[in-house]
Amino acid sequence: MVNLDWSKKQLNGASILIVEDNPINQMIVADILESIGTKITSAENGQQALNRLANENFDLIIMDTQMPIMDGYETTNHIRNILKLQNIPIVALTAYATPEHRQSCLRAGMNDFMSKPVNPKLLYQILAKWISRNNFCINTCNNPVNEENAVSPIDIDVLKNVFDHDSQLIRIFSLKFLEVAEETLNEIHQARICNDIKSMGNQGHKLKSSALSMGAFHLSELCNRLEIAGNNNDQQLAGQICDQIFEHHRQVRIKLKEMLTKEF
Repeated sequence: MVNLDWSKKQLNGASILIVEDNPINQMIVADILESIGTKITSAENGQQALNRLANENFDLIIMDTQMPIMDGYETTNHIRNILKLQNIPIVALTAYATPEHRQSCLRAGMNDFMSKPVNPKLLYQILAKWISRNNFCINTCNNPVNEENAVSPIDIDVLKNVFDHDSQLIRIFSLKFLEVAEETLNEIHQARICNDIKSMGNQGHKLKSSALSMGAFHLSELCNRLEIAGNNNDQQLAGQICDQIFEHHRQVRIKLKEMLTKEF
């Protein structure tokens, strides 16, 4: 579990948009987050949220799923596909806690899920996880992967915080990630040989989430770009991104194996 003090530190100064039609729920979430220094902006429905996003920048969005005028699913779809805001994390806030409802949120383009009533500790931990990753990508992922001053291919501190400095868990999940990544890259290579652009994008989607969870932020961003290129059937761009993914994965693999040989 993510360290609570670390979570609060990540949220201090962050700018979050709360999209929630219930004023009591809106006030509760805002009060919890403002108490640790988070900057809060509120919207009562999806249309208000879109108006805000057209003119303001946020680090994360908390999205109620059931709202009048424009619900959370439709709003998320608009954010991802019309506004083209692919990197901003969207965390669903809902009264329904079933696995089916969680899957509906993820399919709509949301990144994570929280049920009501809000648990402050869990709220801090879930939001901090995405705030930390998103801020890293905003600051670094616009740089070309072959730039001489490129950042480290993987943020080891993310692994330490996610697994609460449990070295055994870090090793287990690192090795599993390397295994999954190799398998996925082989699938991407085969799809490229067959000129199957859609499958290349699907494999990018498969790898981006696990790369993000491991702190391989730029690799995750490249996979996200491959997914978009696949959806657009852009063969030339998909090929270019593939070359970058393979090179950056090589750097991630080297860094992880180097870490696994040391005590941490």
